[in-house]
Amino acid sequence: MQPQAFASIDLSWATLRYAEVEHRASGVRPLRLGSCDFDFDVTHELLRTEAPTHLDVVADALSDVFAGAASRELRVVVHPPDAYSFVTVVPKETPAEERSERFQQEASLLAGTEPGEGLYLTASAVHADTHLDVEPVHVLAVPDDRHARIETVLASMPHTDVRWVLSTQAAAQVMTHALPPDEENEMAITLVVGVYPDFTEYGLLRNGRWYFSHYADAEEPVDATYFATALLDQLDIPRSAVARIGLYGIGANAEAFTPFETIFGVAPEPIDPFGVLGLDHAALQGTDFGMGVYVPCVGAAL
Repeated sequence: MQPQAFASIDLSWATLRYAEVEHRASGVRPLRLGSCDFDFDVTHELLRTEAPTHLDVVADALSDVFAGAASRELRVVVHPPDAYSFVTVVPKETPAEERSERFQQEASLLAGTEPGEGLYLTASAVHADTHLDVEPVHVLAVPDDRHARIETVLASMPHTDVRWVLSTQAAAQVMTHALPPDEENEMAITLVVGVYPDFTEYGLLRNGRWYFSHYADAEEPVDATYFATALLDQLDIPRSAVARIGLYGIGANAEAFTPFETIFGVAPEPIDPFGVLGLDHAALQGTDFGMGVYVPCVGAAL
């Protein structure tokens, strides 16, 4: 296996976190890991406003960060509030062009746009056990102008491709690398919970494979627990099926999330992206490298 490298960025208010990870047959190793702080809301600038005014500042910062990068693909983490995300099923033999048209139609219905207009789609297979002639596919849709904005920022960087990655899917990647699937219970559920000031996001894994995502306007641990149970009830998953709960994000304090242990009988545990990269977390104590906030960024580059 020839070494390959992938870069990623994750936006959180005035902070942009970045990573570059090299993949070898023997495992992965970090090439870059860090953050850029701005005096404006970089998330708003790149993903929310209709009239950005600081793209040149972001472009200059990323050009410095990724100067001489080995990677050619930049993976941009997007959190559920800033994208449209859904899982659909298609017949396995459906031609690529027909699949694309179908995904565009379904995304347009969700976003309230005309089919084929205004949305940039990324589709990826969902690992699920099915004996039918259909396969589940995860579709991630972001506004066209936001995608074009990222491409503008890339103009002075070595990267030629952009790939959007949902934050919960990226977090699941780290969880899978950090904790191998439970071979004794292939139906056990892993719940990953991303805690942020304005929302909480959820991802579900079965047998170590991500297959579902959700988010809610929950800020307090009790509210986050309520929406987690509501999600499982909606999917007809018994609470006893949850074998692991992984925490990440800006507010990922396991001690504050004891309501999860009360409801599920499983203590939430911080997801460690640094261990996956072979870094000594103890050596990073006292630095700006908060473990939980780097999970989506690292996961996107895995």
